[in-house]
Amino acid sequence: MKIRHIIYIAIILLLPILIYAYFFRDLSLGGPSEWGKFGDFYSGVLNPIITAITTLLLIYITSIIARRDETRQQKKFFFEYRLNHYGLKIHRLF
Repeated sequence: MKIRHIIYIAIILLLPILIYAYFFRDLSLGGPSEWGKFGDFYSGVLNPIITAITTLLLIYITSIIARRDETRQQKKFFFEYRLNHYGLKIHRLF
């Protein structure tokens, strides 16, 4: 994984925390219940984003694999066709 991708992931994960810290910096950190609410908010925001990205990547990778498999099958078919076609011609010469 490239360092650029790691930086993007870190920014996406840290962005809600930085926004929270900027807008609510004057408030006290609160107790466990307040941190629980923040965790619920944080996961509620990031989970749909991560799910959407994962779904799009799955579709993209599946389409790449399907195209490569189709190309491989076509090459195999044409190779076998040429092998059989020219193989018969060579066999007839001898």
